[in-house]
Amino acid sequence: MNKANPIINILKFAFASAIVVHHTEQYRSACGIENFWQNPTIISLGKTSIIFFFVLSGFLVTNSIINNDFNIKEFYKKRFLRIAPLYYILVLSSIFIFPNILNISYQANVHQTILYLFCLPNIAIALSPDLLLAHTWFIGTSEQCHAIFAALYQQLKNKTNIITLILSIILCYWILGLVLKIFFQNTFLYIFWHFFNIDCIAIGGLFALFKEKKISRFFSKRVFFYIAIFTSIFLLISGIIIPYFQNQILAIVFGIIIYNITKKKLFISNKKLVTFLGNISYSIYLFHPIIIICLINSLGKFAKNSIITHSLILLLTFVIATTFYFFIEKRFLYKKRNPMN
Repeated sequence: MNKANPIINILKFAFASAIVVHHTEQYRSACGIENFWQNPTIISLGKTSIIFFFVLSGFLVTNSIINNDFNIKEFYKKRFLRIAPLYYILVLSSIFIFPNILNISYQANVHQTILYLFCLPNIAIALSPDLLLAHTWFIGTSEQCHAIFAALYQQLKNKTNIITLILSIILCYWILGLVLKIFFQNTFLYIFWHFFNIDCIAIGGLFALFKEKKISRFFSKRVFFYIAIFTSIFLLISGIIIPYFQNQILAIVFGIIIYNITKKKLFISNKKLVTFLGNISYSIYLFHPIIIICLINSLGKFAKNSIITHSLILLLTFVIATTFYFFIEKRFLYKKRNPMN
């Protein structure tokens, strides 16, 4: 599916790059350097991009799980080979190497370190933010949700039951999140639940299940596709926040976009390049914070220049991501018979 729809790969690369821009401005702001962090679009770039990746991940993984030849052991093995190599390189380097090179103190205690090593970074970060590993909460949330869904889907079998389960998960997540926000804000449970976007992943999975239902005709209409594109661009650029429903609305919008894109056969002249850009998006996401910190600390007064700063960070991130993809990630991906995303 991913190879047949190169636009998905373009979007993966674009949103990964958007996250780099978002975090670059965030770090410039933290350093007291002239920045655009208060710009609504810059603030929106990060969260909007993350929601896209949650929905896409839920869509692609669910599409693989519902196949008749689904094997849960093979599924977990493939997910491990896809995520673990680069994740553990980053975690171990951030614990034992980068703090000394960057002259910063490692903030995580023993308990948090153990959580990182067991791929529970979202729990570790909910306990206390970490400069080098804060972004890995996304990896933890994604893989934990996929593990849960895979086990549940295998038991339910019937797609109608799976859809009912997904709708129940979305509703329960929203209700519990609302209760926590009203009565338990700033607690560990609220922080963890706020970033445990199982509802967005579930919405992505829901659209993967729609392809064999009558409702697919409804979402396939061009008018909904164009409305979804316009809504996503508007929310991204304006930075408008819709109280209580922001994530869910964005997830539905991206679900409609992804659903329609994967149904269309699109012509791209250089599919190898497009596929490559999509493939390195994971490496871009994992290693960009280290690059941002190193470059901004090294640029000194030149870090005030947005063009120079962003150009160098994006370029170096691209080079590092490419290196990791060809020399490490690709070697593990070849061990999978049928990569999922």
